Amino acid sequence: MILTTINATQRMNQAAAAGNAYLEIQTAARQAREVDLPYSSIDEARQALAELTSRRDEQNKTAEPPNKRSYRRAQRNIDSGGQTYAVDETTTTTGR
Repeated sequence: MILTTINATQRMNQAAAAGNAYLEIQTAARQAREVDLPYSSIDEARQALAELTSRRDEQNKTAEPPNKRSYRRAQRNIDSGGQTYAVDETTTTTGR
């Protein structure tokens, strides 16, 4: 608790930067899926997926995990539909 209070501004900036990095990866994945994938060969699609996976894995290594309270709040937001997109609902509904 003391560490969080002392470094609050720095931690907030790091969290914002990590969040933005994940949003960039999410946007790149959606663009790849919606724009590039229909015109890509299997090898091109696999390469794009490998690059996105690599970006995500690298971000996971550097991002600090959320505290338990933040994690629970985010999970409630997701469960209540606060973070859904039409494509996610289709994927969830069809089980793909």
